[in-house]
Amino acid sequence: MFRRHVIAVLAASLITGASAFSVGQESQPATQGSSASSSDKQVHRKHGKQNPAERVQKLSKKLNLSSEQQTKVQGILESQQQQMQSLRQDTSLSQQDKHAKFADLRQNTSSQIRAALNADQQKKFDEMEKKHEQRMAKHGKKNDSQSAPQ
Repeated sequence: MFRRHVIAVLAASLITGASAFSVGQESQPATQGSSASSSDKQVHRKHGKQNPAERVQKLSKKLNLSSEQQTKVQGILESQQQQMQSLRQDTSLSQQDKHAKFADLRQNTSSQIRAALNADQQKKFDEMEKKHEQRMAKHGKKNDSQSAPQ
């Protein structure tokens, strides 16, 4: 349930759902070795995690971003990626605190991207995020019903 909820909230946020997913993966035993990390990367790819350049290309295609907007959005997404990596490596925070900080970071990133858009693009971006949240909520409900005692 946690994994899907986190992925849902993010991938918009197109932007970063799978990043929080990896936080949950860090708690797995170290005995799984490097084969787990390579399979984790494959799982991330399946769930839509992309590098900033790929995400910019998707947003550019859907929102018709100008080259200036693409540059701004790429910088925002690269900054987010660096902050998420630092957050993943922060051992002083509880999983719950990390989850909250990931959510704040995703929301802040979304706000920064939105600010770089014109009015029409903002409307499309808001619709994209709303649809994403609805899909994630739907997945969360499915997962809740699957994990409920029978």
